[in-house]
Amino acid sequence: MGKVGNRARLTIPRPSPALVEKFREASPPDLAEAMNMSGAMRGIHPIYRPISKLIGTAITVRAQPGDSLMVAKALAIAQPGDVIVIDGRGVVSRSMWGGQRSQFAASRGVRGAIIDGATRDTDESQAAGVPVFARAICPMGSTAKGPGELNFPIACGGIAVHPGDIVVADAEGIVVIPWQDAEDVYAAWRRVLDYETAAQAESVAGRQFTATRTERLLGEIECEIIE
Repeated sequence: MGKVGNRARLTIPRPSPALVEKFREASPPDLAEAMNMSGAMRGIHPIYRPISKLIGTAITVRAQPGDSLMVAKALAIAQPGDVIVIDGRGVVSRSMWGGQRSQFAASRGVRGAIIDGATRDTDESQAAGVPVFARAICPMGSTAKGPGELNFPIACGGIAVHPGDIVVADAEGIVVIPWQDAEDVYAAWRRVLDYETAAQAESVAGRQFTATRTERLLGEIECEIIE
């Protein structure tokens, strides 16, 4: 057998904690806007509500369907501020996370987990204060046989995730910011925030912020306006 699909990288590039924290007030919808309608996961949701905001640095796991050997290894090497992001191939017939893992994650300062697959023990995860997002909830436990990959690029929720990427998640969605582009995304998010603030003020005042733009676009497509 070759090495691909059966390997674990123990050290990864990480953005500075200060850079990660700059996104603390950013919402996933605004970040997706800042990245030109990209970076948002699909089909993965909070497993309990209300759920705390999750922000941290991605530790990536690619697992065989229903197997969590590499998830255990990820927890063993994770650092405070990390988020475990798991490519479980979308399989929801076995859970890859549970209450004990949330409790251990909390003890290590791991901020949460995002699973393209299933989890269980939702009450225990909530009690541990660990935000967990998954595709489904399933009571069936996982195997721990491997193989798998740790800290290599994965697909999760329909997007690519690399080790060290910045993850921002809340009840409105999950966005992944490529760590090399974080400063650029932050600057773009600030511009989006300024626009949204102005638009909200106009909406509260009963004015449509995009009215002029809307009329211009309708004119460009030669839309017939009937009085």
